[in-house]
Amino acid sequence: MVRDYLWSLTSEGHNVGPEISETGRLQVLRLQNNTINGKIPINLASCTNLNFLQVGYNLLTEEIPSNLGTLSKLRFFAIPQNNVTGSIPNSFGNISSLEVFSAFFNQLGGSILDSFGQLTKLTVFNMGSNKFSGTIPPSFFNLSSMIYFNVGGNRIQGHLPLDIGITLPNIHFFSIIENQFTGSIPASITNASNLYLLLV
Repeated sequence: MVRDYLWSLTSEGHNVGPEISETGRLQVLRLQNNTINGKIPINLASCTNLNFLQVGYNLLTEEIPSNLGTLSKLRFFAIPQNNVTGSIPNSFGNISSLEVFSAFFNQLGGSILDSFGQLTKLTVFNMGSNKFSGTIPPSFFNLSSMIYFNVGGNRIQGHLPLDIGITLPNIHFFSIIENQFTGSIPASITNASNLYLLLV
């Protein structure tokens, strides 16, 4: 049945209930632009075929369930503009299929996982307007697949590597605005021929 592959909800005022895990063949879950509240259910980890999860622009709270990091087919994870708290679970650094990780405008904090820098398919990392601190792991700057990188509006420190324009050859959008970075913009940035927006 179609519902086994795609579940898209457009009504308002709902919770994401645990019964969602009963759709064992579910591949796409899109619950965007509503007033869905509560927390992201841990039972979603039972949807082992899930590859697209979009629950942005809602009223979700609490932490990202760590067991979602067992979804080995997950390519797209987006929870922007909610009230999700806590840190990014370490388990997400093991999802080798992950291409998009977007959680801007939440209440997430802690450090950015160094293991994300090993996800060679990652093209979008959008964590703007949260409460992250620490530094950007050096491994991030070696992700040649990266197209969109945004950590603006956090509490991150450090400086940009001298060869950033060479190690991120496919970058289109790069933002570290409103943080605590020091140093200068490396001259190598001119080598990033696809870059159209740089915010520092």
